[in-house]
Amino acid sequence: MQVKKFEARSMKEALELVKTQLGPDAIILSAKDNSKKYGLVGESSFEITAAVSDETLHQKRFVESKLREQDRTRFNASSARAQKEIINKFVQKHVSNNQIKPITAQRYIDIDEEKNLAQERIRNAAQRAFDAYDIEEEAKISKRTWFGRSTTEKPVQKVKAQQSQSQLGKNHSSEDIQTLKREIASLKEMLSKMAPSTEIQSNPSVNYPGSQYGVHFDLLQNYQDLLKEGVNEDIAVEMILDIQNQLPLTKLKNKSLVEGLLAKKILETIIISDTKDKKFHFFVG
Repeated sequence: MQVKKFEARSMKEALELVKTQLGPDAIILSAKDNSKKYGLVGESSFEITAAVSDETLHQKRFVESKLREQDRTRFNASSARAQKEIINKFVQKHVSNNQIKPITAQRYIDIDEEKNLAQERIRNAAQRAFDAYDIEEEAKISKRTWFGRSTTEKPVQKVKAQQSQSQLGKNHSSEDIQTLKREIASLKEMLSKMAPSTEIQSNPSVNYPGSQYGVHFDLLQNYQDLLKEGVNEDIAVEMILDIQNQLPLTKLKNKSLVEGLLAKKILETIIISDTKDKKFHFFVG
């Protein structure tokens, strides 16, 4: 256990000295505000007495020795909680690296002997397999010679087997090709159904309502809405083209902006009769 006294101008500075020199696990034993003057300037001081165990202090110094200069400065300036987490991580890593690995229950010399025996058994089994194969081949050759069979019988059978496998593979491949053709046909049909809805967007030269007047495709819906509401076709074209000339092409897709300008155009075209032209209505009862 190490006990040390710290004196500073304020409590914050004194606690910072405790954290820097003794670490985050230091225990505050006492603290007092000295009424006496501090130093030549004559300021009051704050005194703290703190203690820490030798093991904890050793861990702190060990971590500081492993850090670079800039990291050590950041470590000392960090909070007590952050310092404690860093110290615990360093200590756990150091302890895990220095743990003694468990000793095997079997001697290494016995392991080597078992390995040699296993290799020997593998070599013997392989040799027996080769010997058995040679004996079998000799028996087949002698049997063919005894019965007067042709030595080319086996290659012929092998060729027939390969041909049958090839024919089977062709059948499978033809089925796969037919399936692929059906999938391609269905895909083409689906694309042909989608073409009418996408052709206008992808190809500006395609005719659509209002295209003969120069109405842009993005304003087609607004143009059709005007016609549905009974607006004269010439007036609808004039409104749409006016908006089209005011806005850049990138703004034509802005539905709220286009509708706002269109509403303004509609209000501007409404003719209100002059208040000077008064009309009198007489009701005779």
